[in-house]
Amino acid sequence: EEKGEEKPLFLPAGTKLVVRLDGGLGTPTLRANNQDVDFQPVAGGGHQVELALTEGEGVSVRQFGREVASWPVRLVPDQPPGIAFRTPPSATERNALRIDYTGADDYGIHAVTATVTLATDLPLGLDKVPFDLPLPVPAKNKREITGTGYHDLSGHPWAGRPVTVRLRATDGAGQVSQSAEQAITLPERHFNHPVARAIIEQRK
Repeated sequence: EEKGEEKPLFLPAGTKLVVRLDGGLGTPTLRANNQDVDFQPVAGGGHQVELALTEGEGVSVRQFGREVASWPVRLVPDQPPGIAFRTPPSATERNALRIDYTGADDYGIHAVTATVTLATDLPLGLDKVPFDLPLPVPAKNKREITGTGYHDLSGHPWAGRPVTVRLRATDGAGQVSQSAEQAITLPERHFNHPVARAIIEQRK
């Protein structure tokens, strides 16, 4: 196969390229991202360079005035991940908050969180700052995933109050996407004893 017929390597934009070269005379130079980058000496001999590929249509290595290797490259834009509720947030029989989600990304989702925001007023002195709940990611290298998270918030000061929940997904390139909000009343413990019920009402 002649050089002009080489099939290009299709890589996601931002791919980290690491090239090591042993032997030869002089400091090698990497041609990538439409610029030249010098290799650095490494312990034990040889030279190495690494960088993220962001533009251009090829990568080549030159040393002592000649090209020693080259690869045609086509960079594919890495789209932000998609994230959505698979079913609305709900309360389990044990008063835990259940969150079902579905997500998709070209190269895998690395993290999913749910942000809980208060949707009503609170008595003075109680914290009203939204908080994040980490959700399990079943497989970080799959294009499409589904997951379920359980969080016991029945002892939280917001228990029994209306909130909104928004999902956030992060892919390997650090790109972040958010879902639409879903409303729910946070699950709370149910007490039969009248004194315990009165204390809970006073806390509210």
